[in-house]
Amino acid sequence: MDIPTTAAGVLVIVLAVLPGLPGDYVYRTWVGVTWRERDVHHLLRLLSFSLLGLVVYSICAPALRLPLPEYVIPSTFTEASFSARRMPVLGIAYLGHFVGSALAGTCVAGGLRLIWRLVPTALRRDTWDHFVWCSVPGHWVVVTLQNGDSYAGMIERADVTVEPQYRDLILSEPYLFDVAAAQYRPTYHQYLFLKGTEVTSLAAVYTPKLDTRVVPAADSPFHQE
Repeated sequence: MDIPTTAAGVLVIVLAVLPGLPGDYVYRTWVGVTWRERDVHHLLRLLSFSLLGLVVYSICAPALRLPLPEYVIPSTFTEASFSARRMPVLGIAYLGHFVGSALAGTCVAGGLRLIWRLVPTALRRDTWDHFVWCSVPGHWVVVTLQNGDSYAGMIERADVTVEPQYRDLILSEPYLFDVAAAQYRPTYHQYLFLKGTEVTSLAAVYTPKLDTRVVPAADSPFHQE
């Protein structure tokens, strides 16, 4: 079975990009990216996780007695001896490539989250990044908008490492503050997208199981005679 050289090159490109999807998905879920990210940056990240996944699988394959990823070599598909009977073997290696990519994405994303929690605040990009990664997780938040509306909910996702006007966020299970009743009322929305330009303030609500306070939440922080 002889595959034309051009088709073989296209096949290798496809095989090189697709395995990066699991790693990219883990990274985007755990770390997050801005939706204004350029396509070329996304492509480079896919290729990076694909390469890391290939390295991880290539290292583990001999120990697990799995086939090597020969599909990344163009000559594999142009050799006269190539036949459909080799596809199952190549398929096993290809699936292993995907698994390796997912492991690489987990390690990279987990490592970044750990670093952002451990390094001094001065080493982070800005206070917003610190607030999103260290102060918000596990807490309900209160978001105030420029139009005066106030929402309470849990942050599903927030753009970090971006300019202030691009700090968009998704609020899950949002409650809208009813001024007349002086209480938050359910909106019956599951998710609410808020543009960074609309948000004026964001507060993390005190959670007894997670937070330690110098002054109890119900007391005044100021000295009283």
